[in-house]
Amino acid sequence: MAKLSSPPPPLLGPLVLIALVTITLAQKLPIQLPTDGAKWYGNDGTWSTATLRLGNPSQVVYLLGGTSSSITTAVGSTWCNDPHGVLIEPYLQWTTKDLGYGEFGRDSIKILLDQSDKRNITLATQTIATVNDTTQLLGTFGLGLNTRSFSNDERYPSFMSTLFDSGMIPSRSYGYTAGNYFKTMRTPMDLVLGGTNLGRYSRNNVTFPLDANRNPVVNLDSIQVSATGTPPWGAGAYTLMVEPAQVMIDSETPFLWLPVSACRMFEQALGLVWNSTMNLYLTNNDTLYKSLTGPNLTFTFTLNGQPGSPQSVDIAIPFTSLDLTISWPYLNISSTETIRYFPLKRASNEQQYTLGRAFLQEAYLAVDYDRGNFSVHTPYFPPRNDNIEAIINPADVVTPSKPKGSSSGLSTGAVIGIAIGIGFAVVAFIAAVIYFYRRRKAIRDRKTHSGIYNSDPGIPEAYGTSIAAKPPFYTSPIVEAPSEGAFIPRSELTAVNLDPAELDDTGRVRERFSWEDTAPADPGRNIQAPLLGQGEGVIELSPVSQNPAISPLLRQQTTERPRSEASPVSPASRGSPRD
Repeated sequence: MAKLSSPPPPLLGPLVLIALVTITLAQKLPIQLPTDGAKWYGNDGTWSTATLRLGNPSQVVYLLGGTSSSITTAVGSTWCNDPHGVLIEPYLQWTTKDLGYGEFGRDSIKILLDQSDKRNITLATQTIATVNDTTQLLGTFGLGLNTRSFSNDERYPSFMSTLFDSGMIPSRSYGYTAGNYFKTMRTPMDLVLGGTNLGRYSRNNVTFPLDANRNPVVNLDSIQVSATGTPPWGAGAYTLMVEPAQVMIDSETPFLWLPVSACRMFEQALGLVWNSTMNLYLTNNDTLYKSLTGPNLTFTFTLNGQPGSPQSVDIAIPFTSLDLTISWPYLNISSTETIRYFPLKRASNEQQYTLGRAFLQEAYLAVDYDRGNFSVHTPYFPPRNDNIEAIINPADVVTPSKPKGSSSGLSTGAVIGIAIGIGFAVVAFIAAVIYFYRRRKAIRDRKTHSGIYNSDPGIPEAYGTSIAAKPPFYTSPIVEAPSEGAFIPRSELTAVNLDPAELDDTGRVRERFSWEDTAPADPGRNIQAPLLGQGEGVIELSPVSQNPAISPLLRQQTTERPRSEASPVSPASRGSPRD
């Protein structure tokens, strides 16, 4: 009988490649930062923090989310021995000294995903600043993308970019809400890298473009205040902001920095009085406080892409979320004082218009750097069960793309389910192809090699199908079994190479964006911060020193939005003094 061989089907290679790509995508899952059961700290309010570990050996710090900076900051121990966000400077590697404000360095940032420390993510040589300023009590975890430089020759990517480039998250994106201490069930902050948490917000379909510096800047179309009781201004809703303004959503300040005209409207409607000594709207007066708490006030912020656009989002904030307290080390406050205040600030110019952390108590911010957009949603109170959704990088999307401007992606469960389903489908398809291939081959061989037996009961002979090839003496084309004891030669199959086929080692290399190496110029925002210096260039620090001794740091330029005050009390990036 003829010897047969069965080569693998030609579709096997591509199918295996598809399965490998699917499994690779499934492994890039979002990271939800731990809050350790909700740690609440702060001197300008009561804020939920994320728990991280900085330096080597690592030190536990409690940090706020930082939506306007790519640098992680922690409060130093030079003036403050409180453990809330403290980082001891000698443990910070390769430090250089800023002129009295703090120290910059390169060291590790560790995210502990469970208490056993068996699951953690550690990134070395990340940009960290230790702040030694008496107006700041909590540090921030930088969520921006801008690169940083310690010399003219070398640039360092942000924590977010490093995570993505290392294949640890599916995209450069995040979802964040500041948490709310004032709800019946205290709701901690929620921060997801590479996705969002659908269990924390009610989704809408409105997205806004990031600005030239990749900051979430949106048009604040209007602010209205309403009440269920009898408000100070009388019946009906009251408009607090007439002229729209472009505002930045910045979690590094607690305040709402608005035009002076809007602040005047707040004063007129609510009876607020500006305290020029404290630079705050204080609400310690009992009569004023009762007029604000009695009517059950709600402030509605309307956001859209441009004035008058029908694509808008309304964020409603009750007065209880804006009823904050401030204490030491804020200026002009003793270590034993706690003062009530309303988090409204007078902006000196339009570059300072900001919706700060007080706003993010009642808003969920989703930022998708890869698509250049962001969205703002209403949080759930109380939160629902966690439902982490991955935002997939556009280069990795294998399904038909969504309309431009959409920042949503597949949920983590959907990604895993699709991967498993495709895996089973691939295996079943391969098995079916092999089965039918061999079956058809066997049928074809039987037809080709079926023989006609002659009258001799000896060894069966196989003949071709032509009449000429058959012997002149034959009986019937019926196949008869050979007689007992007849000799039947055994046919051996040819040796088959069963070694697996090797895929080529060509890997897909992600195309790098031009702005990954340098931060873009800021055409419209003068970004300054005491943390980074003055001007609009890129921060250039003195060469890194390996010596534990601190060397002077030359304050240089940065593409960050400059602050006008050296603390989270002011926006992280502002031009001139606020007050």
